[in-house]
Amino acid sequence: VVHEELSFAKRAGYLQTVAAESAAFAKQEIAARGLVATVTSSYYALVLADRKSANARKTLTEAEEFATLTSRQEQGGEVARADVVKAQLTVEQRRRDLQDAELAGEKARITLAILLFPDYTTPFRIVDDLDRPPDLATLPEVRALAARNNPTIRAAQATLRQEDYSVASARAEYLPTLS
Repeated sequence: VVHEELSFAKRAGYLQTVAAESAAFAKQEIAARGLVATVTSSYYALVLADRKSANARKTLTEAEEFATLTSRQEQGGEVARADVVKAQLTVEQRRRDLQDAELAGEKARITLAILLFPDYTTPFRIVDDLDRPPDLATLPEVRALAARNNPTIRAAQATLRQEDYSVASARAEYLPTLS
């Protein structure tokens, strides 16, 4: 003997569950996009930190060359001792700047590695692609893509459907059940 109970409340409950699943998938996509944004941000932070380190190395080399030149000029009687001391202080400041830049680079590298690998000590290389600007879409294309692919809007629409089915389920409780 098979016994089946049909009711509007059960149908509305089923539809509510389907809408909840749709909302959950949309929210999952929002989270995935957030992760992509975080990884991208960390990647470019590392690219910029590497560039800052390279610039700091270059300025340190220039400061050392200037300090050497100033020291030679002092020996020749062309500049005062104060100029040599100032050049040496500049070299020390550039060394600290390089250490700070390298520390920031290492911090950015660890941040990205934590997001990408199970072991943050995994060695990896990055490619500096900041010099190649991407092709931009036109404004109407961007608007069309935003309307079609925005997971926040899809999540809101799925949540609205879920609530509509919840209301329908509540109303269906007042209707008779067929057995």
